[in-house]
Amino acid sequence: MTGNPWVDDEDDDTWLNQEIPGPEQTDGEAAASPLPYLDPEVEAALAAAGPPEWLGTRWREIEPGQQWDAWNGLRRWVDWFIREYRLTTSDVPACWYRHPDLTAELYAAMCMEYKVFEEQAPGLAPMMMWHPNVAQLRTRLKEMTHEAGCVQAGGHKEPVAYSGTVGAYELDYDENDWITAASTIRTEKVIDRPTTGVRIIRARAVDTDGVEHG
Repeated sequence: MTGNPWVDDEDDDTWLNQEIPGPEQTDGEAAASPLPYLDPEVEAALAAAGPPEWLGTRWREIEPGQQWDAWNGLRRWVDWFIREYRLTTSDVPACWYRHPDLTAELYAAMCMEYKVFEEQAPGLAPMMMWHPNVAQLRTRLKEMTHEAGCVQAGGHKEPVAYSGTVGAYELDYDENDWITAASTIRTEKVIDRPTTGVRIIRARAVDTDGVEHG
């Protein structure tokens, strides 16, 4: 992969190749260390660091205080995903964040991609789970993007409401009928068949001429 979406672009990793003088040795020469000193507590915290707290939470249920980080984290991942798999605006339009269906699809893919590579060990999950789903994901994204019509319009296009009483993608309920149906209490009671005092008969369909039809 071309980069880690969780690492800030401005992070400078040149220190990885620098040598830092260490404590003096008995022979008077300074020893070199390939890595700078890292406080043990900080090192332990970094080693235990996992995904962001909001990752894996339903998008609509992310806490208000975490929503800004979630949006920026998702955008970073989407930008990486587009570069990595060479997607075009026919797959993901520039206004994807204005479309709840595209946002939900991309966020779900982000969660899956993290889960597949979470164990950081060789396995079949990337080949058997992630990449087959990427192909299906691109098909779904193309359909959503085409239906949104933003690319064809040359900019973001709000969905059109075809009803004069409700917005786009909203049902025009008959509220009175809904209340009647939802508030009706239905009960069922199974009655045992009597074993005595009952005469079982078979009905027949006969016309006026006495001919049996059923």
